[in-house]
Amino acid sequence: NQRYQSRITRAEMGHAPLTVRELSFAPNGQGQHQSQEILIRMAHLDGPLDAEFDRNLGGDPIIVLHEQQHVFELLPQQWSPVGLTHPFHYDPARGDLLIDILVLGNQVQGPPGLCFYGDGQPRVHAAQWSGSSPRTGAVGPGALKMRVCDNGGDTILNYGHGCGSVLPLRMVASGLPNIGNPVDLQIVDGLPGSMGLMFLGVQQQ
Repeated sequence: NQRYQSRITRAEMGHAPLTVRELSFAPNGQGQHQSQEILIRMAHLDGPLDAEFDRNLGGDPIIVLHEQQHVFELLPQQWSPVGLTHPFHYDPARGDLLIDILVLGNQVQGPPGLCFYGDGQPRVHAAQWSGSSPRTGAVGPGALKMRVCDNGGDTILNYGHGCGSVLPLRMVASGLPNIGNPVDLQIVDGLPGSMGLMFLGVQQQ
């Protein structure tokens, strides 16, 4: 059993509204993540993470996934989508994007050492309890790397910090990344005259 909260800051979201339709994590190998029950909620957080889970959620959390016997595939060195069933409408004016995850009967099937990559950002975490879910968790570094998309992963979206500029570094894209479709990509809000690198790949479906 695990309860977990972390956030994607409004700067990482590009200070732009977004309808979140998918959430992905980054595993280091191939396998499966299995849960007897999984509940994922999203909300806005305007302030630091608190040790009390419900205080961070506030009064308007949205359930984006709630299933029994949930399984999602882990793809090595790739973003692996969880499979959200409901969207969340993110508004940067209301704060950061808070992600709240409760898993019961949680296990990862795969080779030894299979895990998710982290980014060292703050999280609230509690694990291995019996009975009711705890109200509080430990606050500290160890948040997992996450990606959110607005169209089930079909629309190109990524987030990161700028290189010392006032605005966060952003990637602007138009078009769908399908064979035969034109796609326009731009990196904006970087330092003037600085070099930018963009790596593209393809995946057979």
